[in-house]
Amino acid sequence: MIALVALAANSGDPTMFTAELSRILQGAGRNETQAWLRGWTDCWARMIGERLTALDVDEIPGLPLMLRLSAGDDVGVPVPELRLHLESGALVIVFPGDSGRGLRIEAGGGTCPSVAGRWVIPRPVPVATCYDVFGNVHRVPVADPRNPLAFTGEGALIPPGHPLPADEIWLMHLGEPPVEAFAGPRHILEESVPPVGWPRWWLGCVSLNAVTAIRSAVDNGSGIQYGPWWSVAGAEHADLEFDDPINGILNRDGAAVYARPPRLRLPGGPGESWTIEVRDLDSPTPIRWTAPGDSVVTFDDLPHPIVGTFRLRAQAPGNRPVEGTFTVAEGLTCSPDPRIRLLRENGGLMPARVQIQGPRGLCPSPSVVRFGSEEIRRDVRLRVTGSETSLDLRVELPHCAIRKKLADETGAWEITAPTFGFDDLGARVCLDVRLPPEVLEAAGTVPDVVAGVTSDDEAGQRIAGHRIGRDLCRYRLGALIDTVRLIGTMTLWLRLPGMEAHVATVQGITLATAVRVDGGDLHVDGQSRRVRLRVTVRSPLAPWIAPMSAELDEGQHRLALEPPYSDGGPLSVTVSSAEPGWDRRRDLVFRCGEPGRIPHLGSPAERTMARYLAGVAPLPEVPDALSLLWIVAARIGAVAEPGLGALTAQECASRLGVTPEASLLAAENAGLTSTELIEPLIRSGLAAHRFRRVVSPDLIRRLWDSAPFPALLMTSPLLPFLAGSEDWDLTELDDDERRLLAAVRSCCDSSAIALLTGDAPGTRHADLLLTGGVQGEPVGEGGLDGSTPEPGEPTELWAEALARIQIFAGSSRYAPMFERLGHFPTAVPEPTPDALSLGCALVARIAAQGDAAAAAIERQTRHVWVEVAGRAPADAGNDLVFAEFRVSNWFAHHA
Repeated sequence: MIALVALAANSGDPTMFTAELSRILQGAGRNETQAWLRGWTDCWARMIGERLTALDVDEIPGLPLMLRLSAGDDVGVPVPELRLHLESGALVIVFPGDSGRGLRIEAGGGTCPSVAGRWVIPRPVPVATCYDVFGNVHRVPVADPRNPLAFTGEGALIPPGHPLPADEIWLMHLGEPPVEAFAGPRHILEESVPPVGWPRWWLGCVSLNAVTAIRSAVDNGSGIQYGPWWSVAGAEHADLEFDDPINGILNRDGAAVYARPPRLRLPGGPGESWTIEVRDLDSPTPIRWTAPGDSVVTFDDLPHPIVGTFRLRAQAPGNRPVEGTFTVAEGLTCSPDPRIRLLRENGGLMPARVQIQGPRGLCPSPSVVRFGSEEIRRDVRLRVTGSETSLDLRVELPHCAIRKKLADETGAWEITAPTFGFDDLGARVCLDVRLPPEVLEAAGTVPDVVAGVTSDDEAGQRIAGHRIGRDLCRYRLGALIDTVRLIGTMTLWLRLPGMEAHVATVQGITLATAVRVDGGDLHVDGQSRRVRLRVTVRSPLAPWIAPMSAELDEGQHRLALEPPYSDGGPLSVTVSSAEPGWDRRRDLVFRCGEPGRIPHLGSPAERTMARYLAGVAPLPEVPDALSLLWIVAARIGAVAEPGLGALTAQECASRLGVTPEASLLAAENAGLTSTELIEPLIRSGLAAHRFRRVVSPDLIRRLWDSAPFPALLMTSPLLPFLAGSEDWDLTELDDDERRLLAAVRSCCDSSAIALLTGDAPGTRHADLLLTGGVQGEPVGEGGLDGSTPEPGEPTELWAEALARIQIFAGSSRYAPMFERLGHFPTAVPEPTPDALSLGCALVARIAAQGDAAAAAIERQTRHVWVEVAGRAPADAGNDLVFAEFRVSNWFAHHA
């Protein structure tokens, strides 16, 4: 570069420079000297042009002359072009061939933003002023309300005055074009969002197949103002006729490649003379010849094999000229497998193999191309043997693609499933799926998209598609709003012959992204629009305090905390939707506040328990803390950190098991529901504890009203008296014990008493057998991490536990009792939650009768029983009642 600038400084004018350069290059001809100038031009654009504003060109000797030479016609400095960028829907100006040629572009008094070598026109302007790195200034016409803007299917501008193709084009018009704008039927194939900053303009794809002309038709308030007619090319114009393009082969600009050159059909009569000019874009010298009208022109005079991208112009007096650009690779064949790449189930495209072959003298490199699932295109170079002629091509098979279409933005085409947020959903939000026409023809109809677990999910919601154009299917997603609101994230599937693909994901409601405390207020951040929230606040250090619950309307983010939650300390906040039918498994749990601060509490036992939960004091052992131990064991999982909750619940339950009678009686003051009590009863071992006699019948009778499960366990020594056995005579009991059994009858339904007397069949009951207890929704609902567990899958631990129970049931003296139970739990081949729950309950209640073998198995299977009971506490409680009554009946009649 420096050498050529110095040579220009010494030469002084273009003629002297060219002559001196030719001498230095040892007598090189004009083509070679021009090649050196083109090389200097490329280097200037790529390496130095971006710093042009910091250079004083006139102060550098030789540089002004080099810039003038570089801007000459022979060098081919590109002129900026107005284009429609189809992927973003933006109106842009580009410098063809090399984006580095442009320096800046101004429109409407401001500088246009540049994105990847494209300058975006941010508003309607009549003209844009373009500055290139060679110091040239270009004025590019942009918008004229009197004339629409027309673009080819690739986004290239169709210059005003040039005939429009009788094909699909993109049209920009001030407002939606009415029927009067078309001389022929108005056929709109697709509407798109107008470019950003062009709100009054309309952008869409229209078909001009049956249209002879178009014009602007703008309503100015007082009537429609029409522009001049713009004619569509007809049969009487010169036209290029092509064979089918080579499947899967494109040129470097993405245009089709043909194995044979086209034929030029000329209108007119034999007396008319057409001048035809064809130029290889890589050669500065065109080939010209003439042909008569009413003839078909071939290109046999071009050097064979015909390889390259050519620009053709044909003109004759009194006729419209025809221009076209086409790429030919004569005799080239492409054998793809498969011919069309479909979407894979888990994203990407089907792998493919393409074999490329040329005739003698035409060598493709590589000749075999393999595509992975994430690859769309690969480059190939054709070389002509014995010459320097080459052609860069692109291998890209017809394939499926997906894109998002939001209300104000159209995304790029992709081969992986896009994700829509819940807030994205609306009437104008669509999923576009591009399917090659052959695929649609094989399907026979536009396939439905299924929102479900799989593509053939019978319970999934189906969305009908609409065909727009040759290969575009559009699916409107607004119908999913209510379903996604209730169910959550959904997967969209598309099923076709040979294809089952995940094409999109619609995310569920974002309840919140963060929760924080600011002063006395709780702030919920990041929630979705169009949803009311229910916020529940609990204290991890005082789970016995009633939770604070409130609803936040749409757009509301702040909640005023009430004492004691406003006093400081750590908080566990559950955020759910207030919508009817909400699945609680989708609730979110956040932890915030001051972790080391202990809230203000009333009794010494509460303060000691809070210090224990904060990790700064041991577990309290005072009797006043027993009811608190029940609450912590039942509810700590919903408010503590994952993992820590299970350990804390186990430690508290173990402490309850140290003093069985006192602990069970203390359950009266815990205020827990029956389902909340089940898991601590199992953890502590109290569900299998042996009570030899009934202590304090009056206290136990009162316990039946508030905590029937603990009362049942403490009443178990007296239950055989209700079994109808002659060996258990009610007259042996005192008045307090008889009143206690009367309370049992009143708190148990008839089916439970029938189990106890042996009048009912031995199969498992599905209904809760006890009445009474604290009513309402459990405060600590869900698993130990605060969520409702999914139905369990069999595990090795489950299988081992069930095997132990089955061996015990089949080999012990209780085998007849187990046989009367039917298929639960001895005959099931797989460890189901139902079988384990009932089996563990039966073993535990046999252990409570003093059987040492059953007690050992209960300890070995207790961890599985806890897990199963945590998933379905109501069923576990029902099984415990069933087991107690069956075992009591057995012992009454067989012991």
